Amino acid sequence: MNSKNLQRFKSVVEKSASVLLIVLMGAITYLTLPISANAAELTTESASLSDPTISHAATQYTITQSGITLSTIKCIKVLFGTAADGSGGLPPGMSLGTPTFSGTYVPTPASWAAAVVGAAVQITFASGEIPGGATGRTIVLNGITNGSTSNTTYYANVSTYGATDCSTSPVDNNGKSTYVFTAGVQVSATVNPTLTFTVGSTTCDLGVLAANSTGKCSHNMTAASNATSGYAISYIASNTLTSTGSNTILRMVLMRLQMQQVENNLV
Repeated sequence: MNSKNLQRFKSVVEKSASVLLIVLMGAITYLTLPISANAAELTTESASLSDPTISHAATQYTITQSGITLSTIKCIKVLFGTAADGSGGLPPGMSLGTPTFSGTYVPTPASWAAAVVGAAVQITFASGEIPGGATGRTIVLNGITNGSTSNTTYYANVSTYGATDCSTSPVDNNGKSTYVFTAGVQVSATVNPTLTFTVGSTTCDLGVLAANSTGKCSHNMTAASNATSGYAISYIASNTLTSTGSNTILRMVLMRLQMQQVENNLV
C-alpha cells in the first residue's frame, strides 16, 4: 500500500470512529433520560351549588367530571382558588368547615374520609378504588359556607392520585370547573285580609208548638280568616218573637250554636 492510499485509509478509519462515538454517546444520553409519569387530563367539568347565595352555610357542592382514568386511586383532591390554576386561596369569606363526601366518583364513597388541607378538600381511602366510570362522575361535598363576594368567578380544580399523600403517583388532573356566588333576591308582598262566613239556612222551623214541649231548630255556621288572631262570632237576637200578624210570642227559645272555627294564619 502506497503512502497516499495509507493516508486515505487512516482518514476513513478516523471518520468511522467519530461516527461510532457520536452514536454511542447518543445512545447513552437516551438511556439516561429521566422517566416521568404524566397524569391524564379530566374533561367536561362542571360545578353546581345547592344555594349560591353569598355567605350561605351548609351548602352542597356537586362537581362533575369526565375523561376519568379507570385505574386505582387513593386520593381525590378538590382545590378551591380565586385563580384558574387553583392558586390565590379560598374566595373571601368562604369556609370549607368539616365537609362530608358522597357522589358517584367511586363505588363506595362511605369508605373515603374527607379532610381540609389549606384551600383543598383531600378525600382518601388507603385501600383505593377504581372510579365508578369514565364519564359523568360526581364529587359531592356537603357543609361548605359560601364566600361573601358576589358575581365573581372562582375555580375548583380536581386531581386524583394513586397515593394517600395526594401529591405522588398522579392519575388525573386539571379537572377545572367554575362557580359564582350571588347576592340573592329579596322578595316582599302584601296580602289583603280575608274573612268568610256562612250560615246553613236563613229560616228556622220550630215545628208544631205545644205547651209541654219546646220547639227547636239548628244551623251550621262556618267562618275562615287569614288574620293572625283568628276571628270571633257573636249572636244578637231581637227582644221578642211574633206570629204572623201582630201577636207576640213569649220568647223562651233554647239556642244551640255549633260553630266551626277555622284559623288560616299566614306563614
